[in-house]
Amino acid sequence: VAEIGLSSIGELGGEITGNGPRFLSLVELVGLCVNASTTLFATDSAIQSSQLGDECLSQGLYGSVDDARRLCQFFEQLEGLCVQLKKKVTCVFIYPHLRRVKELLAFL
Repeated sequence: VAEIGLSSIGELGGEITGNGPRFLSLVELVGLCVNASTTLFATDSAIQSSQLGDECLSQGLYGSVDDARRLCQFFEQLEGLCVQLKKKVTCVFIYPHLRRVKELLAFL
């Protein structure tokens, strides 16, 4: 969902980025989606590790190499989208909404 949100902001262009409050709201929603997904992933990993016991120690932090690769790929794509959007944000001194957008994109 986060990736789709950032992609749609990039595709809609000025319609979204030209409206500071709307842009900020969408980036905040993307941030909430990222936080929710990482929390769910961590919770699922914790449940699996409690069920597997000693087997989980041999599988590593993420449970499997495939899970770790998928998570890494997701964050790499998210980082790329954030960098692209940060380049479009200008006039951060005039518009406080855009300054906050740029901070959130850097945080993501």
